Amino acid sequence: MVKGKKTSKPMALTAPPSWMTAAGKRRFAELIAIEIEYSGACSRSKAEQIADFVDARTRADTLRRLLRAEARKRDNITQVMAIGREISATVATARKLADGLNLEADE
Repeated sequence: MVKGKKTSKPMALTAPPSWMTAAGKRRFAELIAIEIEYSGACSRSKAEQIADFVDARTRADTLRRLLRAEARKRDNITQVMAIGREISATVATARKLADGLNLEADE
């Protein structure tokens, strides 16, 4: 053993990506726990798909907040319409990712 050299633990396969927000990390952890409970394990590929899904949903939430703020302003219809189109595209992407993950919404 070499002195002064730290031995690092391998990062957990299902650790949330560092770029995620705290809310995204919580959502990611919940979905990973569901996947592990359902199938007994979670592959790196599945974890990346879940991260992409969480990212898309977080982006849609952020865009919705931005839409509400922009809608309050006068003479801003072009910006509001552009944000609305972005929301639609982001939600469509999230739905495709959810289908690939076999996620079902509880409604």
